[in-house]
Amino acid sequence: MNTSSSISGKGLYVLLTIFLFGFSLLLLQHSLFESLNDKLETQVENEHNRIVIGEMIIVDLRQVEALFYRLPTSTDPETQQLLHDNILATLARINQSLRIIENGGTIDFHLPLNLPEHDEMITTVHYQPSHKETYILEIIDLRPKLADITEKTDTLIELARTRDELQGSKNIAEWKGSINIIKDFLKKVSPSFVRMNENANQLFFNSRESLSHFEKIVDAKHKQYEQLQTFLIFGTILTVLLFTTNVYRKQQAMAELQRSKDALANAYRRFAGIVDGLDNIVYVSDLATHEILFVNRYARQRVGDVVGRKCYQIFGEAGNEGICSCCSDRKAQLDPGQPGCEFTSERKEDDKWYEIHGQMIDWDDNRKAFHVLVFDISERKKAQLERQEVEERQHRFQKMEAIAMMAGGVAHDLNNILAGIVSYPDLLLLDQPEGSPMHRPLTIIKQAGKRAAAIVDDLLTVARGIAQRKEPVDLNQIIDQYLNSPEFSQLSTRYPNISYSTDLTDKPTLLTGSSVQIIKALMNLVTNAAEAIDGSGKILISTSVDSSLDLGSSPKIILRVSDNGPGIADEDLERIFEPFYSSKVMGRSGTGLGLAVVWNVIQEHGGTVEAVSSQSGTTFEIQLPASKDNILTPSQTQKESLVIGHGEEILVVDDDEQQRLIAASMLKRLGYTARAVKSGEEAITFIKDNKTELVLLDMIMPPGMGGRQTYEKIITIRPGQKALLASGFSASNEVRRAIELGASGFLRKPYTINQLAEAINNALS
Repeated sequence: MNTSSSISGKGLYVLLTIFLFGFSLLLLQHSLFESLNDKLETQVENEHNRIVIGEMIIVDLRQVEALFYRLPTSTDPETQQLLHDNILATLARINQSLRIIENGGTIDFHLPLNLPEHDEMITTVHYQPSHKETYILEIIDLRPKLADITEKTDTLIELARTRDELQGSKNIAEWKGSINIIKDFLKKVSPSFVRMNENANQLFFNSRESLSHFEKIVDAKHKQYEQLQTFLIFGTILTVLLFTTNVYRKQQAMAELQRSKDALANAYRRFAGIVDGLDNIVYVSDLATHEILFVNRYARQRVGDVVGRKCYQIFGEAGNEGICSCCSDRKAQLDPGQPGCEFTSERKEDDKWYEIHGQMIDWDDNRKAFHVLVFDISERKKAQLERQEVEERQHRFQKMEAIAMMAGGVAHDLNNILAGIVSYPDLLLLDQPEGSPMHRPLTIIKQAGKRAAAIVDDLLTVARGIAQRKEPVDLNQIIDQYLNSPEFSQLSTRYPNISYSTDLTDKPTLLTGSSVQIIKALMNLVTNAAEAIDGSGKILISTSVDSSLDLGSSPKIILRVSDNGPGIADEDLERIFEPFYSSKVMGRSGTGLGLAVVWNVIQEHGGTVEAVSSQSGTTFEIQLPASKDNILTPSQTQKESLVIGHGEEILVVDDDEQQRLIAASMLKRLGYTARAVKSGEEAITFIKDNKTELVLLDMIMPPGMGGRQTYEKIITIRPGQKALLASGFSASNEVRRAIELGASGFLRKPYTINQLAEAINNALS
């Protein structure tokens, strides 16, 4: 406030000085213009006086001429002498007038009045010619003539006296001769008077013209002076006002600058307080020398007062004694002439992640510096990595879903095609006697159909279309069952240099699922591990129970299959669960569906599967939710004998003609009466007019009604109608809704005659 007041007082003093200077300038201008006007008036008066002097010269010349011509007419010597003296005096006055015109001076002007009391009036005339006015020619022409008239006056008076002397003599001829001489002399002198008068008149005429022209010039200059004076007055006032305004604005700007400085100082104090209040490292380092110029309180508490030391020695990367990579890389990219350039980088040290923000700023002494802020982002980085992992899983899941949908469509069509290959050999084998040569070919066809059906079953698994019943099973028992299976025996025989071992937990490993599908997943993992080992190696199967539970979650049953093979390449690791993708030699392994089946089986059971691989081997880890039911379901053995019907009528509803023929043939062979229709609409029409014991209903019959819609219509016509559902696809929500409506069960295509016989017997009973 004191500084602002002193600035304001100084500003008022400057403004007062400006006003006084402007007022003095106006007075000086007024004085200058008054002087110019006086000078113009003097010049006008001089021109007028010069004209007066010129008129005096003309009058005197005329008087000289009159006196000159009177001189020879007088015979009185005194009169002649008086005329002679007057002529010389007048000529002297003319010369004096010429000298005044040429050089300036004062002269008395005798003005004849022709009044009774006064013969003339004498006026004093002052003339001061300017340097630019020259009448020298007229004066030069007139002066010799005046001198010549003076001489001629002397000559004339001598001639007059000679004449007067001869007048009294007896020599008349000489006297007349003298008179003639005077006449001739006067005649010769007359042109000189004419020229003198002309010169005088010219001088007078020029004076009149000059006076008229000069008066116009004076009037014009008077106007110019007035306009110029007005312009200068307004210009001076405007200049003073502008200068005053400028000074006032500068004073305001200086006051504002001082206020800004005060505000900046306050802002710096607040900024320093804020920076020192941060629980993050903040420092400034020289761009060229890497010298630390500033550190905040938190940095001082962490590393001490390190101003003056090299930043990379204090905040550098672990294991690197030189300039940090982030600084060296960015320094090459940033233009030191462009303040404001910035960069952001991340650095991991030990178990901590740090985010480094650097911005180029101008420091004292025109030094370029980096303003650096260091944030601990460990928690954020952890969440980011977890979110990235979830997104990758979601992306992989969506990708698998799309491929699975395609595989499911293919599998459905293949199941309809395989129905004849799997089912007809059963019918034909029933009619063959023991030792028939057709028994072996038919058995081979049947086995080939089953292998093809197994591949289709894998496709259905990939499509998440498995139609298996889930029940409480023991994972350890499933592993023992697989290790004692023909499939494992064949694998051991194929890879004799591989040793297999187990490490099974003693804790209960009960889970809810399909033992068939879990065995298939385990078999695929072990087969994949064996195929990955080149030569001799080891495969370990282990189980454990994760008891570290989150709130509301169930225990996890963990299955691990590990091998000491060469590992899986990083570029392959992300795609190993994709159907038909394989990095192995073509023909050595199966169809490329093995790990895809594993992934889909585990997904169907609500679990997760992860692969960890390195050069020392690969481990697949499966986590499955533990079962809440501690009671195992006893296994059931499949009946070998066929259950024969007693002529009960069964309606086959299927859009595929081949499937209708196969089903009808099996039903007749089993002792049932078979009727067949090709759509749900035809089935409804048939039910309206006919009664049937059982409906064998296909679930998918495009483009008409599906199995569930058909069954809804049928039970509205015949409540309690028994039905057996069949499909080459999955036990979908449509199947579950149909079973809830009263359907007896579900039969997956392609089915054998034994499976059909058992399913019909269960439905009818």
